[in-house]
Order: sequence, then structure tokens, then C-alpha cells
Amino acid sequence: MKENFRRKVRKISDLTKSPGNLCKSFGINMNLYGEDLTKDTIFIEDRGVIINPKNILSRKRVGINPKLKGSEKKLRFFIK
Repeated sequence: MKENFRRKVRKISDLTKSPGNLCKSFGINMNLYGEDLTKDTIFIEDRGVIINPKNILSRKRVGINPKLKGSEKKLRFFIK
């Protein structure tokens, strides 16, 4: 992940602290745009982990122009 990130990482958590950083860390770029997430190129695996909904938090997205419609919506999700 550090190699894909292509710049010095101060904290390991920086690799996944935003959607952009997460994609960089996993080598996900626009070459994968439109790929089917149920196929072999890139996929999301269900390992049966169950997370209590009380532990799923949401916040407003960061770095979004507040003048844009929907910018106030809490579309940034993470686990407590």
C-alpha cells in the first residue's frame, strides 16, 4: 500500500483516511472505471463480518464545496 501511495506516509492510517487515499493505496485508478465489482478484476468480498448499526457513524463529506446541492448530507461513513 505504501508503494502505491507514492509519497511518504507519516501515519499508517493516512493510507485509508479518505476515499482518494484508499484508492491510491490499493492502486485503484480510472483504468478500473466501470468495472463490475462482482468479477475478478476488482471485487468486494463478503467475509460475513456483522457490524452493529450503532457502531456505524456518518459525517458530512470533507472537501466538498458547501454551495453544491447535497453537500450537507452525511455521506461519509465509518466504524466507531
